[in-house]
Amino acid sequence: MRRALALLALLGACRRPAPAPLVLLVSWDTTRADALSCYGGPDARTPVADALAARGVRFAMALAASPTTLASHASLMSGLDTHGTRVVRNGFPVPEDVPLLAERLRDAGWDTLAAVSAFPLEADMGLARGFRRYEDHAWLGWFGEYAVPADDTVETALDLLDDRRPGRPVFLFVHFFAAHRPWTLSLI
Repeated sequence: MRRALALLALLGACRRPAPAPLVLLVSWDTTRADALSCYGGPDARTPVADALAARGVRFAMALAASPTTLASHASLMSGLDTHGTRVVRNGFPVPEDVPLLAERLRDAGWDTLAAVSAFPLEADMGLARGFRRYEDHAWLGWFGEYAVPADDTVETALDLLDDRRPGRPVFLFVHFFAAHRPWTLSLI
């Protein structure tokens, strides 16, 4: 219940009138469309994802550029395929010469924030370029953990929104990795 309320709070933050735009990009790693009711999953019950889809942009079709997290996100954030990014799988950092969305938005005056949930996207892998704050919880790796629970990621995203720069448009990237763990996720 706490996780669902936290994500609803995040959704509510996106609904509040703001002096500048807020673009929220949510990535649910390894989550198939039929696991979400907004995509017609017959047994899916995902009211928060449904509300996000109803108020935002929901793409009817999307293909991952790669079956691995980092390569797919490098393509998503650059607009290039995996040949263009030269990121073939997890563990191959995004080269410095690959332009990223957050860099372009930052250069255009946007406040750029990210809360990511797993080691493939930790800052050292290069996707952090252009983000003013990129919260990856990489320190968890010291304790053998490879992912942050979804409720912790939501709390981090809410903290980032609290820290946004007033009057500037905001780009907030939130990445969830929880689908990789035992399926106990109740917040989507």
